[in-house]
Amino acid sequence: MKFITRINRNQLPIFASSIADAIEQDNQIRLIERSQHADLLYQNKVRVEKNYETYRRRQAIVEHPYGVIKRQWDFYYIMTKKTIQHATADVGLIFTAYNLRRIFNLIDKNVVKQYLKTLSLFFCNNKKLFQGFLSLL
Repeated sequence: MKFITRINRNQLPIFASSIADAIEQDNQIRLIERSQHADLLYQNKVRVEKNYETYRRRQAIVEHPYGVIKRQWDFYYIMTKKTIQHATADVGLIFTAYNLRRIFNLIDKNVVKQYLKTLSLFFCNNKKLFQGFLSLL
């Protein structure tokens, strides 16, 4: 069996005008197409197979927020017509909302309220410090 990985007219049978004709004439020819990144894909596959449990655990941890945001909150796409900065801001806002919702579900409301009050007092007391920092930006 012959494998044609790179197409060259000299490899085709004499009476074949195209690769399709060559394959029809000679059943022993197989055309194999590979991506230019085939070697990188193979290396990644080997790495995943070698560390299967680690990748399974990472997938379970990382993919859950994306699934919730896409399927339960209906954020299937981000508008990137204006600029990438707008899209980044949208994604940041979505994930901030996701994290806040997780906090409210995991921690008692009274504890969260007390923490926010303490945080607001801290920022109010150090207002001049933060204004000086913002002036540097």
